[in-house]
Amino acid sequence: MDGIAGKNRFGPLMAFISAASFGAYPIFAKLAYGFGVNVPTVLFLRFSGCVILLWTFLLFTKRYQAFPKEAVIRLLLVGALVYSAMSALNLLAVTMISASLASLLLCTYPIFVTVVTIIRKDEILTRDKGIALVLSFIGIALLLNVDLSQINAWGILCGIGASFAYTAYVVVGNIIQKDLEPVQSATLIMSGACITYTLNGLIAGSLSFAFSGYGWLAMAGMILCSTVFAVVLFWASIKVIGPAKASIIGTAEPLVSVILAVILFDEKMSLLQYLGSGLIIAGVLLIQRVRIGREPTMTARPD
Repeated sequence: MDGIAGKNRFGPLMAFISAASFGAYPIFAKLAYGFGVNVPTVLFLRFSGCVILLWTFLLFTKRYQAFPKEAVIRLLLVGALVYSAMSALNLLAVTMISASLASLLLCTYPIFVTVVTIIRKDEILTRDKGIALVLSFIGIALLLNVDLSQINAWGILCGIGASFAYTAYVVVGNIIQKDLEPVQSATLIMSGACITYTLNGLIAGSLSFAFSGYGWLAMAGMILCSTVFAVVLFWASIKVIGPAKASIIGTAEPLVSVILAVILFDEKMSLLQYLGSGLIIAGVLLIQRVRIGREPTMTARPD
């Protein structure tokens, strides 16, 4: 029991480090754009670089030999279709509604993940989990300082669609990856996404590598920190604490983004944003009270 409790303590930490790593993504992206890297090239380099590193690790450690064939195909499809759809829908939403509203809609995914896992009887809704979910969502709304001046029905539908796609990515990926190590799951999903973004860049003819060395440094940070570490730790945390709790802790992602922007780009935060930050932190801390051994367990269901 001590071993299980110990692993459970590391679960929230892994989820938070993953969220912080994802939170650095907009910073690396802003730096890369400033050094002349265009969006299709950023996406191509991000996922191709991640895939090269992960496959190199799997080949070196011989972990590739344990892949069940069905899981390989399914996780590749999750990356190529579901993860890519989330990204595309979020980008479309930003073209029709404010970036803050699009981000808020995407950040509703922990709610949907929690609902789906409860319906599937993979997890149960505890009081602490429910309160943490509410606190985190309200905190995100305040932190993002959501602009409601641009209300577009199609934009909102795309934003919610991105959230649904991310929910499917988490829930379906969790079902498929049960017999795999987190690094194996991450490798297959990112490989699928890499195929999609590579084809998109090649077909559109928009890939360009005529940018400065600083652009390559920004991309290296994005690949290592905001993709390899972030994705592997996210799936590792799901293995330990489940998709709902990992997703709720993941709401710390926009908080890290804002803090880094304040530090690096001298951006200012309002009183409401500070309040929102506090609510997110409270939600993250509260979810850690839900421990294995304290939370009633559900009987494992066959998939």
